[in-house]
Amino acid sequence: MAEPFLSEPIQFLKGVGPRRAQAFAEAGVGTVRDLLQVYPRRYLDRSTVTPIREITSESGTVTAVGTVRACGVVPGRARKRFELILEDESGGRIKCVWFRGVGWIPKAFKVGDRVAMHGRPQAYAGSLSLPHPDFDRLDDEGPALETGRIISLYPGGAAFDRAGITSRSMRRILYELIREHGLKLEDPLPESMRESLGLMDGRVAMRAVHFPKTRTELESARARLKFDELFWIQLMLARFRKKREAAPGAVFGEQGELGRRFISEVLPFVLTGDQEAAIRDVVRDTSTGRQMNRLIQGDVGSGKTVVGIAAMLLAIDHGYQAAFMAPTEILAEQHLASLKQYLDPLGIEVRLLVGGQRKAYRTEALAELADGRAHVAVGTHAVIEEAVAFHRLGLAVVDEQHRFGVMQRARLFEKGEHPHMLLMTAT
Repeated sequence: MAEPFLSEPIQFLKGVGPRRAQAFAEAGVGTVRDLLQVYPRRYLDRSTVTPIREITSESGTVTAVGTVRACGVVPGRARKRFELILEDESGGRIKCVWFRGVGWIPKAFKVGDRVAMHGRPQAYAGSLSLPHPDFDRLDDEGPALETGRIISLYPGGAAFDRAGITSRSMRRILYELIREHGLKLEDPLPESMRESLGLMDGRVAMRAVHFPKTRTELESARARLKFDELFWIQLMLARFRKKREAAPGAVFGEQGELGRRFISEVLPFVLTGDQEAAIRDVVRDTSTGRQMNRLIQGDVGSGKTVVGIAAMLLAIDHGYQAAFMAPTEILAEQHLASLKQYLDPLGIEVRLLVGGQRKAYRTEALAELADGRAHVAVGTHAVIEEAVAFHRLGLAVVDEQHRFGVMQRARLFEKGEHPHMLLMTAT
């Protein structure tokens, strides 16, 4: 669809209105694009519905569609339970039982309701029942199932329930949206690309994922939408990568006094050949004037942290600060202890930033990082919070980088003057 239309609020769409728009907003759905991307959580068609007469205790997970013939709370010796009798067009009946949620489950049903139950049947006391089944209200759409149509069932929630938004009303809203505005749909992918990749037209896919004519069409639509999602993510990553590759980076130059003292005086062992090679790579990359973005892979205990410390000292020797990020508070505190062991003898000030710190310590640490008195910040994602400002951040070391999201690393990239990135992983 054309971008302006996709960005319009949904309040004025047919079937929505202010009350439902507020409920949609509580679920994060505010625009036409958001609404179209509320995809069904499951589908019902004749191939997935089991006639109740054919259900046995060996059937596995089944979907039964029928009408509520009786329901109510049943007292018990230990606890109450809610029972519901479901009957379908075959004349078969099955009991649905809930031991949990007895306070609210009875409010969800009344005799005559048309519902779909999803669960695993069990034999108990000579009869068959569905314990704690998932359910969907079908309202008055029972006959539609007999035509072989595939019916979309949508996510619910308390806000939707209060506003009367059911799967049926969602289908009506989306049907009117696609019927009235379908001509505004635009496929962002050129036809030649779709043909070469065997992809369905994007406009057809958007209709078919909500109103599929066949199971085959539905699978093709879902494949197209999955491709779109991955394609745009990859495009975003490529643009971000290009931006970073073109970004200027601090020029460090050769190792300084701190780096040389660390290797010759502080380290209790001699560097391995691989460690020396990795440090040379860092020195070379940080001398080019472009931002370094290097990954170091090595098994646990292989000495990746030593390379990280040497890289941080390279930054500090040239008048910059460094940050060290870990995915959990426990790992951050472990790294703090390790870093202080090596950096305290060199007079390097290290500060910890994690959640739940004492306010006085955190306030002082933030002030020292902002004015340059602290050289290194060690912490979790707290390091990239908006309140954290560095005097002159030149290098960021990220441990177990795969456990940080793309956007988290991007926020770290924006700190300082495009700091060099050294990512470490054991996998």
